[in-house]
Amino acid sequence: MVVRLTRSAPGFGLVEMLVVVSILSVLAVGASVLAVRSGGALPRTTDLLQTDAMAARHLAMLSGLDHALVFSGTGWEVSRRSGDGWTMLSSQRPAGVSFAFSRADWIMRPDGAVADFDLRISSNGDARDCRAATKPMLECR
Repeated sequence: MVVRLTRSAPGFGLVEMLVVVSILSVLAVGASVLAVRSGGALPRTTDLLQTDAMAARHLAMLSGLDHALVFSGTGWEVSRRSGDGWTMLSSQRPAGVSFAFSRADWIMRPDGAVADFDLRISSNGDARDCRAATKPMLECR
């Protein structure tokens, strides 16, 4: 009796995708817990925004589709390009925080490239000016 083993085509399989999604979920929960424990709305919002930006960039690279953070004056949405527009994946509306931005959407490309972006986050008279970067995804002062 001869047993022949065949190899499946190389690529990114279901198991690998589940591992990546699990890791991103653990990172998001960890960042949320840390954000709740740290003091002040501004540091919490900056940390949460940093986490969402990194997740959007990773999702763009894994899926091969553009992803973006789409901003409003009171928060942002993580969205994926689909067909003619964007599909919202999640949204954040931090209490007591407002946003001013250079453009409403901050796009992450599948090749890892990040569009230029400037943002001002304000809360209770305090503010942080942020801009797109590579590491970390968002540099805030």
